[in-house]
Amino acid sequence: MSYETATEEILAKVGGLPNVTQVQNCATRLRLTLKDLTAVDAAGLEAMPEVLGTVNTGRQYHIVIGNDVPKYRQEVVRYAAAHGVDFAGGAVPPQAVRTLEERRVDAELMKERVSGASRAKSVASAVLNYIAGAMSPLLPALVGSGILKGFLAVAVAIGLLDAKSSTYVIFAGISSAVFTFLPILVAFTAARTLGVNEYIAATIGAALMAPTITALVTSPGKVVDFLGIPAHMFDYSSTLFPSLVAIWVYSYADKWLNRVVHKDFKMLVIPFVGLVVFVPFTLLVLGPLAYYISQGISVGYTAMFDFSPILTGLVIGAVFSFLVLFGIHWAFIPIMITAIATTGVSSLFVLAGASNLAAISLPLGILLWTKVARERTIAGGLLFTAIFSGVTEPIMFGYVLRNKRFVAPLVITGATIGAAFGFFNAEAHGFALLSLFALPLLTANGSTLLFAILAVGGLVLGAIVTRFFLFSRKAVQERAEEAERAA
Repeated sequence: MSYETATEEILAKVGGLPNVTQVQNCATRLRLTLKDLTAVDAAGLEAMPEVLGTVNTGRQYHIVIGNDVPKYRQEVVRYAAAHGVDFAGGAVPPQAVRTLEERRVDAELMKERVSGASRAKSVASAVLNYIAGAMSPLLPALVGSGILKGFLAVAVAIGLLDAKSSTYVIFAGISSAVFTFLPILVAFTAARTLGVNEYIAATIGAALMAPTITALVTSPGKVVDFLGIPAHMFDYSSTLFPSLVAIWVYSYADKWLNRVVHKDFKMLVIPFVGLVVFVPFTLLVLGPLAYYISQGISVGYTAMFDFSPILTGLVIGAVFSFLVLFGIHWAFIPIMITAIATTGVSSLFVLAGASNLAAISLPLGILLWTKVARERTIAGGLLFTAIFSGVTEPIMFGYVLRNKRFVAPLVITGATIGAAFGFFNAEAHGFALLSLFALPLLTANGSTLLFAILAVGGLVLGAIVTRFFLFSRKAVQERAEEAERAA
């Protein structure tokens, strides 16, 4: 089936184009924000050969496709444009979806239907979707920069490049640029996710890094005077949270201004208020608040890791794959990126990566122990994709969600690898999907070779555990009995 035909079928099964208000994608998922989630034909979607699985987060509907997902998003945008709907910026303009009165009525209905725990769940889902929407477009740049940083480390180690040469300095600058200017890039993608002006948002992010303003930061938290108000100044370069928080709050101001300002004055008033009012507000309130929150999260994780790196690795390695399944892992991505951008290393990235290795060990175990040609072919394809791209969601949806017997080897292997990584002080020195190409970025006790030995050992362990749970005599007998009952 062509991308065009498959995309039209997907849209039909999610309630049609009028039911879609926003379209995004991450590494493997087509993320659709829908008006009515009950209109989705989940069984029909999952029956499509192009679809590996689906996830209903309560606010978005995720369709797991795999590495081809950007092509499907492009087809959705193209199909929508052909029918008079603009998805190019990631969201439908409000006037193309509902009138202001319709949106007000919908909001009132939602207030009546959502309360208590459901409202808390809805808020949590909205926050995760916001973070995912802001971070997903940056992943290619972050991954490319991380891999370049790894190759530079190898080039210096083998004597191919001199760390003091201008060639190295230029390449190093390229590899660190995306991290240095994160406030601007995140502000832009966050604004696109929220449907506000990206360029005003990017200017707010840029103002946080303006040389004349950062020159005031002689020490973190230095107090300066602004219109008689004490302002605590920080260096926001290489940070994520200030822009995420600032643009989220700004989106409410932007939408309010668009409602109350006459159309003839919007071009003048909205940018002026956005910059003259909101940048100082960010510097005075939102920036320091986000800075202290991010510092608190970092201190909390560091304290937990320092208390017991083995226990921390065991827990994260055991559960992180399930966080990925439900999109909760996006809450941790900014923590990893901020650590790498500010300190150059992240242990959390590697501990989370233990769950990736555990997932990769599942098709490896199938490939080694099964004699069924079709199963070997599927396992080989999943294994190849995971090793060279670092994407394991097809494994999770293809195996774990369809057969509960894969859960135990996934958890046991992830916990064991995570504990070993914690014990040997494993770290990532750049951000990249955990694939073969990311190996130069990863160390254990400062050694890439030791990390590679631990990773290979973990894969072998996982394959053996997979054999025990799926191919032991007892397991084979139980599977045969289940198949007989199903028949």
